[in-house]
Amino acid sequence: MIITCSYCRTSVDKPNGEIHRQLKNGAKQFFCSRSCAAKFGADLSRARLVTRICLRCGRSFECRAKKKSPVFCSRACASAGSVTDFRRERAKEIGSINLSHDIITIAAGLRQREAWKYVELEKQLCAANIAHEFESPIGAYVFDLRLDERKLLVEFDGWEHAYTKEDDAEKEACARELGWQVFRVSVASGEVIPASTLSGIV
Repeated sequence: MIITCSYCRTSVDKPNGEIHRQLKNGAKQFFCSRSCAAKFGADLSRARLVTRICLRCGRSFECRAKKKSPVFCSRACASAGSVTDFRRERAKEIGSINLSHDIITIAAGLRQREAWKYVELEKQLCAANIAHEFESPIGAYVFDLRLDERKLLVEFDGWEHAYTKEDDAEKEACARELGWQVFRVSVASGEVIPASTLSGIV
């Protein structure tokens, strides 16, 4: 039986039995190869964009319509949305124990995990030849950015910092006791931090 591929529009001769079997299974599209079938499905999936409301922060975002569509707008919201109060308190307890044991190792792990959001800042600081370190250990805490020459620590605060004000105050007090100034900047969670964020600081 001659059919026209629904993706590349090529006419091909397919066995009658195969076409009848596909019709019995409810097929409405026919393809010359598995490759064309896969490409057709991918194009269809890309075209079906829907707008959802993030369950955590309430922002609207676009995603593909599929069975396992995301319900959070970013990794930060997904993480916060899955953490219960019990888990948050337990993490604080365990975190304080781990911090006192090996703060340098923890900072190195954070530096590797969070590098993606600092790429624009890294370019700017290197271009300006400013000595710096991201996810830098100071005392018993890790700070987002350390600028040695200015004796300045920069913390990039997303919406989740509204829940950690007490901890942030303790962190700042520790840094000041060690002779550092702390500067806080509000940023969008789950996104690359733009270079303009440091305007007026460096």
